[in-house]
Amino acid sequence: MQSTDEKCILNDMAKEQYHLEQQMREAIRRSGMSCYQISKAAGVSEAQLSLFMNGKRSLTLKSASKIAKVLNLELKPTGRKRG
Repeated sequence: MQSTDEKCILNDMAKEQYHLEQQMREAIRRSGMSCYQISKAAGVSEAQLSLFMNGKRSLTLKSASKIAKVLNLELKPTGRKRG
């Protein structure tokens, strides 16, 4: 069973992941590039990117990093301490 602190940390992590995903989706939409173009340039599957864009799948950190590089974005930690 999880403690209240553990539940709060997991809830915060889920919120941060949701925020990151929303930012990535918005950056992809604003890029003017198609999912096909981004997927080819990033080396990720178009299906994976499409599922992500439709909210049906999350990206791995590796895939998110590749896509961010194509979009000239920087992924960086929030500086939040855990524990």
